[in-house]
Amino acid sequence: MNSRNHHMFSSVGHYLVTRVAGLTRGPGAKDVTAMVGGEDSSSVVLRSNGGDVKFSWVRQDGVLSIDVAVPVSMQAYLHVPISDGLWHKKDHDEILSTQVVERHGSKWNLITVGSGHHSFVNAQAEIVV
Repeated sequence: MNSRNHHMFSSVGHYLVTRVAGLTRGPGAKDVTAMVGGEDSSSVVLRSNGGDVKFSWVRQDGVLSIDVAVPVSMQAYLHVPISDGLWHKKDHDEILSTQVVERHGSKWNLITVGSGHHSFVNAQAEIVV
């Protein structure tokens, strides 16, 4: 960051929300991107004009649980590392799409979800629980 006139893009808070917690505004005004990181857990809330976007995950004993809440008229692009295995949605809401993408030199499951509260758990949870 060369310009100090845009300090909101170089602050510690911005770094924690986008890099550590993994939540950023997406390419469109109605989009957010949520990336699961390597930490054991994270939780973040991002305020938007349409409402609060909430994103959290917990990784414990080989089980990764993810929760994401998306305001009405928005959608989220959820990136989950391939190494965390296959995914199940805890409820029966429809997943808009899922695909594998390469980003930052790693492969990710990309899950697109619409507005609402969505909970996911990896396939290892069935073995552990």
